[in-house]
Amino acid sequence: MLSVPQETANQALLQAAFYADLELFEMALECGADVYSPQPGSIELGIVALQRVLEASRNKTDISAHIAIAKHLLSQQIDLNKQIRPNESSPHLSTALTCGHPELVHLLIENGATVWNRGGAGGDLMHWAANSGMTWFVSRVLKEISPPNPGPDKEMSYGLRNALCGAVQGGYLEIVEMLLDFGVDIESKYIFGSTPLMLAAGNGHHAIVQLLRERNADILAVEERGETVLLGAAKGGLLSLVSELLEKGSDPQASDYINRTALHFVTGPDREEIAGKLLAAGASPLARTLSNVTVLHKAASKGDLKLAKACLDAGEEADTSDDWGRTPFIEAARNGEVEMMALLAQHGANPEHIAHYEHDNALHRAIHGHHEAATAWLLNRKVKLDDVMECLYFGEKTPLMLAAHLGQVDTIKMLLDAGADINFKTFDSYTATHCLASEHCHPSALDSYALFEQAGALINERSCDGITPLENAAYWGCLELAIQLIEDGADVNNVSVNGATPLHSAAERGHHLLVQTLLKRGANPNLVNRNGKTPLDLALSTGQLRVIKIFQEHATSPE
Repeated sequence: MLSVPQETANQALLQAAFYADLELFEMALECGADVYSPQPGSIELGIVALQRVLEASRNKTDISAHIAIAKHLLSQQIDLNKQIRPNESSPHLSTALTCGHPELVHLLIENGATVWNRGGAGGDLMHWAANSGMTWFVSRVLKEISPPNPGPDKEMSYGLRNALCGAVQGGYLEIVEMLLDFGVDIESKYIFGSTPLMLAAGNGHHAIVQLLRERNADILAVEERGETVLLGAAKGGLLSLVSELLEKGSDPQASDYINRTALHFVTGPDREEIAGKLLAAGASPLARTLSNVTVLHKAASKGDLKLAKACLDAGEEADTSDDWGRTPFIEAARNGEVEMMALLAQHGANPEHIAHYEHDNALHRAIHGHHEAATAWLLNRKVKLDDVMECLYFGEKTPLMLAAHLGQVDTIKMLLDAGADINFKTFDSYTATHCLASEHCHPSALDSYALFEQAGALINERSCDGITPLENAAYWGCLELAIQLIEDGADVNNVSVNGATPLHSAAERGHHLLVQTLLKRGANPNLVNRNGKTPLDLALSTGQLRVIKIFQEHATSPE
């Protein structure tokens, strides 16, 4: 059995919970992880691990590993109702409800999670349950606060109003009906003051709109920041409701708290007819928000040619910029609306305009949106290929770098054929080859790399911080790409500015197969980084048990 310090086993348990890694979880237990070990805040390890595995289930479809880990942790008799944060009750149940998996919610309740709390905590649980569409949970709590039991207190009543709005927003008709039957105010205000009818209209929920209308919801309500049902109806694409509201005198120029009008919101298959009715009623095609987003920006992003022409005919400039420097043309490219791009170009829009906020242009945004037709249109116009965007999420990227990062082989070929410089360096000296490795580890990375090889890519280029493409691949765990780079001569012992090697990166991140590959290809396990740590030291501190096992086997194997 693998022998590691207690703290390493505990860290491995937390890692396993965070990634729902059942194999690592079992290894951590075998190595002596203690679920009762105190963590910061005097909370047991098992409580923290359970919270992590529940949070890891968010947006997942297959949660079998999450359930298996949760069941084991629950078998250790941990306190499900212990506060993790101040003024919080049933924290694990709250998390399970927000993640929306009934199986995990049932599992927690079966193991003692408190379902019903008076006050704000109970109200929050109801809100999250309604927001996730858990009808059975809402029904159960409503029974707890129905006669002969005491009714809801002030805080619980607030939670019920939020629950109604959350259910409306999510489109859960049965829950909406249950809450209205219980007596929750049909004009309840949500977080930003919207009423249930505004929310139902804005999300296009016809059936809920009809129910609320039958229950006499105020169709002409105006919330304190300007939101109206008309804005919601335009956003939800509800043509008949838009028509009725205009006939009843709803203001077509009404705007919300940032000055968005109904024309900014129009969407759905009937959007042209909705826009036409709004314009006929007096809505201005020249309206703009507080941040100078125009109706033309929105029309361009949706490919609404008729509305765009109305804006241009009314005098809107084709190259008008919002406060981030983005033009309608950039918005059209972002969404792959080629006809709109052509229309705007005919009216004088500059295809090479650079938005000042992130220094992005239409080509960057077409590539980011995976819109090959829009990309091809721009390349046919001979736009510049070496403009560097400075995106908060992607960092410094030329169009070629962005395509490499996103794994777009066909786009890479188009860009190289158009003359993109394969070895162009950004301000921090990163190249497109660095960008082949990303958090996604695209299956197409080798196909992209083959194109890079043909174009003469340099594979040992160092960034300003001394990072090579191989270290990037090691950091993200891109095994096949790393193998190809090594076979082509990448330096397995490159030392970055902070003293780290590719082996340090792979070990700390837990990429055990990459660690194994690097060791076989001559990586030195004894090199220390600027903090005096070897790759094994980093694996021990982060609980990477599979990596530790490989290092131990390597140390005892014959040369």
